[in-house]
Amino acid sequence: MIYLDYVLFMQQLIHEANVNARTGANGVVAGAGKKVGITARDVRKVSQVTLRKFKG
Repeated sequence: MIYLDYVLFMQQLIHEANVNARTGANGVVAGAGKKVGITARDVRKVSQVTLRKFKG
């Protein structure tokens, strides 16, 4: 059960970081042809929000 919670948390964290990376600093979504990678900054920005979602 703990492993499943961890996997779901990591999946949600990566999803949120990907969304954050695509929107960028100005809030505009990057085009479909533009490659966007997830950085440590993106993960740090969404980690607290994601942790709050999984707080039980």
